[in-house]
Amino acid sequence: MFIIFIKRYVKTPIFALALLSAITIYFLYMQLDLNFSENLKTGVYLANNSVVENNFADKLINKSSYFKYKKYEDLENMKNDIKNGKITYGFSVDLTKKDKPFTIYGSDGKFSEIAKEDFYSTYFEIISYDYTREMLNLSDDKYVKMYEKELPRTFKFEYDMSETGKIFPIKEVMSFLLYVLSLLVCYDYLNLESKSEFFSTFKGRKLRNMFLFGSILVNAVIYTMLLIMTGIFTPVYFFIYNITLYLSSCIIIELFNKKNYLYFMPIIIMLAMLSIFISKFESAKFSFIFLNNVYIATYANNIIPIITYMFVLSTVYLLIGKLKKYRI
Repeated sequence: MFIIFIKRYVKTPIFALALLSAITIYFLYMQLDLNFSENLKTGVYLANNSVVENNFADKLINKSSYFKYKKYEDLENMKNDIKNGKITYGFSVDLTKKDKPFTIYGSDGKFSEIAKEDFYSTYFEIISYDYTREMLNLSDDKYVKMYEKELPRTFKFEYDMSETGKIFPIKEVMSFLLYVLSLLVCYDYLNLESKSEFFSTFKGRKLRNMFLFGSILVNAVIYTMLLIMTGIFTPVYFFIYNITLYLSSCIIIELFNKKNYLYFMPIIIMLAMLSIFISKFESAKFSFIFLNNVYIATYANNIIPIITYMFVLSTVYLLIGKLKKYRI
């Protein structure tokens, strides 16, 4: 029966939508180049305001770079500006910490590695200046002459920026569409249930979850290929996300009939779409009500929401099963 359910699903419009959406996302990701029109704003907070730290900050602020640096006197102000989108990244500098003197805020995997490289290269330029002067006992003038003499022997990297400009929100779009597809699978089942008595039989009731699992599995395979091709595939988190989608779908078909679900589904889809934008602001915790956002959080190594969601859904599903047995 499992193979029969899968064969049936690949003939439905939902499968065509899943396939078309994956192809469209991949095309947009590869073709769109959403570059920023201005330098990325980056904050710098000095924990101790030492001479070296201030020289470092001045060097960053005055340099010509892909990043525009701004000095902050208060760490919380810098964090708030990151949350509100006024700056893209923020660096906290505390040179008294020998192992980890720098902390980066706002890392999103798009430009953060370039930001760190720009930041560290400037720091080592300051450190090497002081170290060389002390080691060779040079005055400022002698150091400048030596620097100008040795400069032609150095080399620079040439950067190909063609890939760094790709900031298409593939994780957000992909997780949202997978969530919508799971909701459509639920409607497909409820619609079939309203037209056929098969799922009302003893055998049919045992196969209803298999029906959902087959459809969600096909969607997962399609989007797995998409994630692998774009290089952002995290197998464990993606597996957990699809398990939560499956549990959510099992609960939906237990609680709704076709008529009620037709009112429920559009509202949930609109709220889930809205929650993507809400997650960018301070009220981000509200966005975790929706499954698509708990998966997005895993890309920032925040697995607590999705694990919590899976635990809650599992508990609710088991309780529904026990209540049904009790009623019988």
